[in-house]
Amino acid sequence: MTTTKVDEEYPDNKLTGALFEVYDSEGDAVDTLKEVSEGVYEPDGLTVGNYTLKETKAPDGFDLDENAYPFEITENGDVRNIETLAGVGFINNPQKGDLVISKRSSDKKLEGFSFRITGKAVTGQEYDQIFKTDAKGKITVKDLRVGTYTVSEIADETNVRYNCLSLYR
Repeated sequence: MTTTKVDEEYPDNKLTGALFEVYDSEGDAVDTLKEVSEGVYEPDGLTVGNYTLKETKAPDGFDLDENAYPFEITENGDVRNIETLAGVGFINNPQKGDLVISKRSSDKKLEGFSFRITGKAVTGQEYDQIFKTDAKGKITVKDLRVGTYTVSEIADETNVRYNCLSLYR
């Protein structure tokens, strides 16, 4: 039996660092899968029988799949590919969060300021987006993958006009 661990949003991205346990029909742990190549996991060897596969530790930056996946070995040397999504592999959902930027100013001008968010998710995807503040001076970025990011205010026409008006008051 074998399984390939993949990122739900990027199925070509094989995931390393997961831990899997194999349980027999009595619910006893009988084997732990070993990572034999990047994102590919196999047991040491299972005999004929009914089993259940459970992920016990997710790769960094991903949610644990708490489901149990039954499978059967019908003859010695039988190879089973355990997949949570047929043809793709054993998928994991990336951990995500929301980022909120709040602009403040003494004259209450808050709308139209641009901010750039750059960085990299722990899974390696680069991120580079520009956003503008709303009437309340807020920017909300939903479902940003766990990673390291930098937020920078951009000198654009709103920012420059606002700062120039402030200098000449």
